Amino acid sequence: MESEMATFPQPSLLSGVCLICNEAVAVFKEYNISRHFTSKHKNSNYEAMSEYVESLCKKLSGRQIFFKKVNTIQEAATHASYIVAYNIAKNNKALSDREFVKQCMLQVCDVLCPDKKNNIQTVS
Repeated sequence: MESEMATFPQPSLLSGVCLICNEAVAVFKEYNISRHFTSKHKNSNYEAMSEYVESLCKKLSGRQIFFKKVNTIQEAATHASYIVAYNIAKNNKALSDREFVKQCMLQVCDVLCPDKKNNIQTVS
């Protein structure tokens, strides 16, 4: 358990890095990790280390959520542009017709910001 808390795998390097001393473990195997932990960190405070590992995990999950959110926003914007292009091709109209633009905006709003749809509906 202690050795799992002390290292964090790096997929690009296929090795582990000690979270306490930032030293790379030669091979990411249980024996090598436990040997590093027992030789370098015998007198470590386990409570402080577990809190540190938890904070690192929270930071990592926060970064992952950030990138997922950015990706979701980009996908929604792409989907919205496809909706407008589809409507233009389907109706064979330009974006000069007021009702057509409003219809497109409502459909785009459904994808990008459904909570603001009422604001767009009130625009005449």
